[in-house]
Amino acid sequence: MFVFIFAGCEDAVRVEQKKIEEETDHISKMIDGPYVLNNGTGLISYTADYYGNTVSENVKYGDTLKVIVPYREPEVFLFMLRKDFTVPDAETEGGDKIFATSDIEGNYYALTKLLIGNGIVDEKLNWTFWKNHLVFDGDMVDRGEYVTQVLWLMYKLDRQAQKAGGHVHFILGNHDVMCMAGDSRYARDKYLDMAVRLNIEYKELYGEKSEIGRWMRTRNAIEKVNGYIFVHAGISSDVLDLDMSLKEMNGIMRPYYGMKITDTVPNDVYKLFKTSGILWYWGCQNSKSGAYPKATDDLLERTLARYGAKAVVVGHCLVDKIETRYSGNVVMMDVHHT
Repeated sequence: MFVFIFAGCEDAVRVEQKKIEEETDHISKMIDGPYVLNNGTGLISYTADYYGNTVSENVKYGDTLKVIVPYREPEVFLFMLRKDFTVPDAETEGGDKIFATSDIEGNYYALTKLLIGNGIVDEKLNWTFWKNHLVFDGDMVDRGEYVTQVLWLMYKLDRQAQKAGGHVHFILGNHDVMCMAGDSRYARDKYLDMAVRLNIEYKELYGEKSEIGRWMRTRNAIEKVNGYIFVHAGISSDVLDLDMSLKEMNGIMRPYYGMKITDTVPNDVYKLFKTSGILWYWGCQNSKSGAYPKATDDLLERTLARYGAKAVVVGHCLVDKIETRYSGNVVMMDVHHT
């Protein structure tokens, strides 16, 4: 039997998260990293410690690195640095379960509670979801104090899931792409401060010479998993009229991650990235004060027919609880995580 699990966050967890953040705010503002950057001759790992010092060390692929999360359980987790990544398929079948969440936005505490509590990982944050699917439907970064820790945890689980025959699907959202392009409007000061310490631009923390940025560039912006389309914002009529496969969309967008998108790029690229594109479109959720045409039942039916899908699953727009709209053709799951 196929089971589909959508992840929310209970009030008790939100209250405890607020309490912990108030007690440890001064520490969380200092701890960050590691950032692994290629300087042209090798890899160097940079970490900000408890005292605000920047610690660097030479590392290489295959090394095991440590991530610190103060006053969390566990406070430390390990991951192996990988040289080669596989671009995920745009369409995947198999496994008995899908566990899906979105818009974590650097909230490591909520993320680990969800994963441990639902049997996706064990208490040491190792993959236990066997051959099943874990889907992050965009916006894992910005706003929170533990963006780097969240990204490395996903990076770690991606490898562990592959070894077990399972899958971690990190569907890029507008904020994930904004970070790669250097848009820091929603980033905490600690990340801007880290870039200053390293004498680089903010975008280089997630750039092509950054190991976490190199991994993020292999991720997709839209996928179909066991018949469900996962896309951060939605599919507008402008996108549907491009008449592209999901694989084609990802292939066209990938070279432009990290770039500022203007109307000078090819028209199909512009339509995929901009306000009616799959990273930003609000039409399935609301009309954004009339700025976005409201999606219609006909549009959703044509979308599902075009891609042979059961439903479109989105994040992007905050809702009080996970819900379906358009006669079940759209699932909205961006719920409060703090």
